[in-house]
Amino acid sequence: MTVTLTPELERIVNAQLATGQFATQEEVIAAGLRMLQRSEAGKEADLRAPLDEADEDVVAGRVGPFDPVATAARVKAAHAGS
Repeated sequence: MTVTLTPELERIVNAQLATGQFATQEEVIAAGLRMLQRSEAGKEADLRAPLDEADEDVVAGRVGPFDPVATAARVKAAHAGS
């Protein structure tokens, strides 16, 4: 695979090479892709946690049917008291 980098991205790669941490351009790109992959996995986990909590609430019986009229009344009452 051949990849063409913008001049800005090429400067970033070269700066990383200059640190001595990487031996080749490919190593720099691979490290960046691994970071992206970990970041995306972390985002998925961050999104998954509230859903897991909601599932636990349902299983534990802490969630009842949604009543939009009662909910609207509670919201109005809360704002009236503010």
